[in-house]
Amino acid sequence: MFKSTAAKRFHKRHLSLRRRNQWFHLVDIKLFCLGLVFLLLTLEIVVLLSTLFASSETQVSADFSESNQRLRQQTAFEAQNDTAQIVPSSQSGPDLEELMKRLDSSLRPYQMEYLRTQALKAGERPPQCERMWKNPMKGYFLRGCLSDDCFTYQDFELAKQKCEADDKCGGIVSSENGHQLRKSSNPEVSTEPETAYPFKLSCAKRATPLGVWEAFSSTLKSAIEDESLRLDTSYGPAREDDSIYLSIATYRDESCP
Repeated sequence: MFKSTAAKRFHKRHLSLRRRNQWFHLVDIKLFCLGLVFLLLTLEIVVLLSTLFASSETQVSADFSESNQRLRQQTAFEAQNDTAQIVPSSQSGPDLEELMKRLDSSLRPYQMEYLRTQALKAGERPPQCERMWKNPMKGYFLRGCLSDDCFTYQDFELAKQKCEADDKCGGIVSSENGHQLRKSSNPEVSTEPETAYPFKLSCAKRATPLGVWEAFSSTLKSAIEDESLRLDTSYGPAREDDSIYLSIATYRDESCP
């Protein structure tokens, strides 16, 4: 009787554990299936997003390429039009040659001793004082007319040639009406909108750092303010046609090895 009761209890407990294990096994299968479905959904979402991003990137790239192509065509068209209407560089671009002449004139007095030394070493005649054009001075004029009775020239270069050929010419006074040769080379303040171009003797000066710098800076400042040199002029936006601007400059000094 005792064994029969114990066997029943054991059998009943075994069935209960078996049913519990079956239930847990069923739950595990369901959880596994749910996890698998979630993973598949995640992968599908990732693939969908990747496709959308790739499509957007391709569209943006295509739009950018099309825009860049239109910009290049427009730039090329404008460049062709500019080429058709181009004028000599001496008239359209900055007058760097005149700028260098003015810098050379203003710094030459500080180089006289050096030039004399080099000339003596070479057995040549040392440079002497000579008349040179000084920096133009806005709001100033020069007194006295020459034998031409202050004839007005329309061409500035022609006026310079006439002045350089006349030993009595002290410079030029320029206004909106033209250019006149004058006898004096000492600028004076003017009440009229005119500019004085002194043409006077240039002799040796003692070279000091401050003196050289002041001569250079004042010459450069007056050159930038001189509209005829076109140094302070806007030439439009930079070109976007993948071109490259290359500038090469050389300097030779016989005293350097």
